[in-house]
Parts: sequence; C-alpha cells; structure tokens
Amino acid sequence: MIKAHQIVDWWRNRQRRRTPRTGAANGVLLISSGGLGDTVLFVHVAERFQGLANDDEPVTVLLRSDAMKMAFLLPSEVVAKGVDFNRLRNDLAYRREITDDLF
Repeated sequence: MIKAHQIVDWWRNRQRRRTPRTGAANGVLLISSGGLGDTVLFVHVAERFQGLANDDEPVTVLLRSDAMKMAFLLPSEVVAKGVDFNRLRNDLAYRREITDDLF
C-alpha cells in the first residue's frame, strides 16, 4: 500500500525535475550518518573528499544533529549541516526544507 509521504515525495521530485536551476549544479555532498565517534573518524578522510571538488565548488557534509558537536574538527572549507534523520523520515515539512536547501 502506498503511503501519503511516498506520494508527496514523488510529486516533489517531479516538480523539482521541472524547476530550472539558476546555474549548473555544483558541489560535493557527503553524508555521514554516524554518531560522535564515527564523525571523529570521518574527519580524518574528509580532506581526501575535498579532492573530488573543483577549485570553486563547495563541499557539504550532512551530519546527524547530535554529531554536529564534532563539526569543528572538519576542515574550514567544508560546510557542515546538521540533520535529524528520524525527523527527515517522518516530517514532510522538514524533509522539504532540507531537500530544497540542498537543491
């Protein structure tokens, strides 16, 4: 059985595909869904991921909201965004806010 959020997500994805971007898509998005300890370990390889971006492209890391305490360890060129993954799954308005921001 199809759930309401699946229909809304399908509709939003369809709308987004038809929405023209102001410029070309750019940047590197990394998702680190681990906790505090995993984030500390991830910091050691974050610099290597910066090599995937071109000179002027931003590198964004999505961290769990509780792991944002360790975001200060990331390189200064990396933008960290805290995301509550449980809320992302259950709250349509929050999911729309996060996905629109990343778009």
